[in-house]
Amino acid sequence: MKRNQRTELIVLQSEKNGENHKLVSMFTEKFGLVRALAFGASGSKSPMRAATSPFCLSDGELYHDPVKDLWRITHLNGKNLYDGIRGNLKKFYIVSFLAEVVLKTYGGGDERVYQLFTKTLLLIDKAINDCDVDRLLILYLWRYLWMNGVLPDLKGCSICGKEIFLQDPIYYKGDGLFCCGGCRSRSFLELNHGAKEYLYNTSTMTYEEALPVFLDAEALSNIKKCFILIVQALVEYPLKTLESGRSFIF
Repeated sequence: MKRNQRTELIVLQSEKNGENHKLVSMFTEKFGLVRALAFGASGSKSPMRAATSPFCLSDGELYHDPVKDLWRITHLNGKNLYDGIRGNLKKFYIVSFLAEVVLKTYGGGDERVYQLFTKTLLLIDKAINDCDVDRLLILYLWRYLWMNGVLPDLKGCSICGKEIFLQDPIYYKGDGLFCCGGCRSRSFLELNHGAKEYLYNTSTMTYEEALPVFLDAEALSNIKKCFILIVQALVEYPLKTLESGRSFIF
């Protein structure tokens, strides 16, 4: 690998390092997750100050030391600061949740996740209402779980093994598993016929095609809760954004 590399990237997290530097966690198009030092980026006059803020999309020039396996940011050309995300608490916390999941799952394990992630951020940034933001969240999580090979089985009961047909409701029991009505407990979240049909019908659509598809408020809320719980089980560690931003995410 060459020492000097160029790639599109999006900052997921940054923290002060020393007096004027930043340690930046980035999701890159070519190299997946990268943690790199940005010298002087905390300084008020640094050209990289804004571009090393969370959720800034840039074309970046990076230096990689193959011996020490260390990365350094040498230049960032900011392309999108996503002001619509920064100016809306619901959008900010949902994107922070998605970023934390990417960090905790080491980039999602599939090179397509980067394109999915950046596309989702762009549309969340432009979303004009909370309903569209929630729809984008579940559309992203459905695709993210599929790319990770952990998409839940909605066609069979994980307890009795009974086949569950599309017109029948299914119930989330925890640990990424669903069950039939005969095995459910009162506390299990229900995905009704409309919720299941929405997921299957939109799974092969683009975001632009899927957003106008009707989904009632209760089904949307239950899908969102189920998917967030499934992702939490996948990560296996408490997600800080679910604590700090619970009222905005749920």
